[in-house]
Amino acid sequence: MNDFRQQAISGVKWTGGSTAFGMVLQFAQMAVLARYLSAEAFGLFAEAMVVVGIALAFVDVGLSPALVQRERVDGRTISALFWFVAGISLACGFLVWITSDWVAAFYGVPELVSLLKIASLFVIVFGVGQVPLAVLQKELAFDRLSKVDVVSAVLGVTTAVSCAMGGLGAQAPLLGLLVSGIVRLSGLLIVVQGVWRPSLHFSLVETKPFLSFGAYQTGERFVNYLAANLDFVIIGRFLGPAALGPYYIAYQVVVQPMVRLNPVLTRVAFPLFSKVQEEDSVICRGYVRITKLVAFVSVPLLIGMAVVAPSFFRVYLGTEWEESDFLSTIQLAQILVPVSMLKCLANPLGSAFLAKGRPDIGFGLNGSRLVLNAVLFCWSLQWGLQGVALAYVVSSVLAFWAGHYLLGRILPLGLGSMLRAVASTVFAGTVMGILVSLAQFGTAGILIQPLHKLFFLVSLGGTAYALLVFRLEQPLLVDIRRWISGDGGRSDPEGDL
Repeated sequence: MNDFRQQAISGVKWTGGSTAFGMVLQFAQMAVLARYLSAEAFGLFAEAMVVVGIALAFVDVGLSPALVQRERVDGRTISALFWFVAGISLACGFLVWITSDWVAAFYGVPELVSLLKIASLFVIVFGVGQVPLAVLQKELAFDRLSKVDVVSAVLGVTTAVSCAMGGLGAQAPLLGLLVSGIVRLSGLLIVVQGVWRPSLHFSLVETKPFLSFGAYQTGERFVNYLAANLDFVIIGRFLGPAALGPYYIAYQVVVQPMVRLNPVLTRVAFPLFSKVQEEDSVICRGYVRITKLVAFVSVPLLIGMAVVAPSFFRVYLGTEWEESDFLSTIQLAQILVPVSMLKCLANPLGSAFLAKGRPDIGFGLNGSRLVLNAVLFCWSLQWGLQGVALAYVVSSVLAFWAGHYLLGRILPLGLGSMLRAVASTVFAGTVMGILVSLAQFGTAGILIQPLHKLFFLVSLGGTAYALLVFRLEQPLLVDIRRWISGDGGRSDPEGDL
């Protein structure tokens, strides 16, 4: 069990470092692009990305996580899976290409055709890399994965910014995404050589044992993605790309970074949970610790964002946008904070369900959420963008409760355990938010540059949170210090993750 703990620590360090670096790059890219692209251009990009996300749900038909979940898979079978996934990816990219006219007509935006043709190429290169990615995850080679992620992210952002400065509009971020995907695929094929090399072997029979698990995982991915992005579809279809732009920016700032941050732990947790899938007590202890870590990082960031959003977006978006777009983005960001927080705390659910070989639970849960979101979002359109955002909050609360209820049916771990695990962190974050709100109110009449005000508020909030958690979360801080130093966390006679 100490080996598992050390592997988890190493995985979190490497994955966390590359993810943090990617988040900084993403924030920088969005800030630069906001000075060259209009809100409508961001809306067009968001509409294209919805199609990309749907296609990516099918590129490997769930075979990659099935490969990670299996304890032993020989090299010839992996090669068979690789070529099968490559063929599916090519088919998915082709479908995006040939349906681009229909999708553009659905949204009523002819400009989407050229964007979707670029997106179709990204779908192919992303999908082909899924099996090498799964092999490296299975071997817990997170150091090599992280290096590939960093290099591909840098080149992708450089391309996107250069294209935006060249006047390519909404095509700029998609071209950056395509370059990033090509570099990522090349890197994965290079670094996986030490573990596995693709051969020309292909056997459909060898892929069949993975398809049952993969079918549920594919369905779960599809409904999960559509449920999580149905707001983009409905806003883009009925309110247009100009309205979708501010919503997309708010989502990217508040929700998307947390969606990217969570896999730092869950990307490591799934293969580790899979290796001890018969040890329910070990999974439960590891799950609680992951949840505490997720809350420790995400809760203060999100509460802080809700408070400082007016100052933050003035600095982040510059002066090129219309005032109405500014105000709309700020309001939407504040409303979406609970959505992001609940997504963070519910994210480890998927790793637990998959490790126990129950992808059907995730499929059913997300299928129900898709139906619920469709009803709530369509009904809330009458109140505009803010109405859709509030409907998303309601949906997230219900999904969070349902997910932990179902988790309690397969593991001796209930919602109460999760809430107790994060109670101190939520309390510290709430107190921090109140203090920063009072400081912001007190400085409202003082002439001060937005950047200086933002720096003051962030510094105050960070200091207050650090003092509070130092008082309330000593055991967790000791664990974090030992994980960072490589000592393996606190001594536990029973062992855990």
